[in-house]
Amino acid sequence: MESEQFRWIGKSLPRVEDERLMRGAGRYIDDLEPFPGCKAAAIVRSPYAHAHIRQIDVQAALQVPGVVG
Repeated sequence: MESEQFRWIGKSLPRVEDERLMRGAGRYIDDLEPFPGCKAAAIVRSPYAHAHIRQIDVQAALQVPGVVG
């Protein structure tokens, strides 16, 4: 008797996002409008999977001319 939760293992399934991406309708980070007052933003990905951020030290960045906090 095959369990309902395992019925998709080993089966080829259509990807639901493919059509949207092929039509050019996908949304990417570069498509987002900056929020009001945003001068520039940087997104940094963690090299550690499933890590929890405990703190971010921004003191050095705040010393750079033009950086706002």
